[in-house]
Amino acid sequence: MKKLDVIILMSWVVIPPVLLFVIHGNFFISSILYLVLPSIYFSARKPEIIIKSLIVSLVAMPLMIIFDYLAFLNKTWEVPTIFPLRFFQFIPIEDFFFTFCAVYVVIVASNYFFPGLNLKMISRPTVRRSLFIVSVLFVIFIILYTFKLDILIIHYYYAWLILFAFIIPSLILFIRFKSYRKPFFWITVYSICLMLPYEVTAGKLGFWTFPSGEYMGMVHVFGWGFPVEEFLAWMIFFPLSTLAFGKWVVGGENEGT
Repeated sequence: MKKLDVIILMSWVVIPPVLLFVIHGNFFISSILYLVLPSIYFSARKPEIIIKSLIVSLVAMPLMIIFDYLAFLNKTWEVPTIFPLRFFQFIPIEDFFFTFCAVYVVIVASNYFFPGLNLKMISRPTVRRSLFIVSVLFVIFIILYTFKLDILIIHYYYAWLILFAFIIPSLILFIRFKSYRKPFFWITVYSICLMLPYEVTAGKLGFWTFPSGEYMGMVHVFGWGFPVEEFLAWMIFFPLSTLAFGKWVVGGENEGT
């Protein structure tokens, strides 16, 4: 890495939480500091990956609506909003913004630091297949949302979410594609260094809360408690599962590479 890259990585960990406490920022502002600014930087450094990152981020949106709605419905988390409307009764605009930017920055930054991931190629048949499957899942969600809402009540929803949406895709990626094994450790370590201060900052400033009693356990750091599932999902498996999702959405150069 070049010196500028090292400075960016260190600044990304230290500056946002300090600035958020100073200005008493909100969830939307935190997304700009943590996600938008790095996205701009890495996009400028790796412009050939921009289209691919945008495609993956857009395809992720219907799944985000499903997962997020179920989280609100099952009281897994609650998110205040500065905007006057919510989608599907619960989902604030901040969640759309955060998820889109989070997926984007993971794809573009990972490809910048680990060019051997072979994610530059875009397979149009793979994109069409992915869009079809995501669309079918979303239609099923709309039907259940409209006619059979009680089916969407899921005990220990967060644990099931991280198992199927985060852990399993990450393990499949690690086992099947050799080029991801070396970056696996470094991406995870940096994700913890980045997201743990963000989680504590978010808790202290009230970006989100965890009202449910159905968690595997709680982690307490600097006076803020959050579910074990939160640690596993957003600090360990989110970047890896995002890369797995990206591989599934647009394909790659060679299987097993």
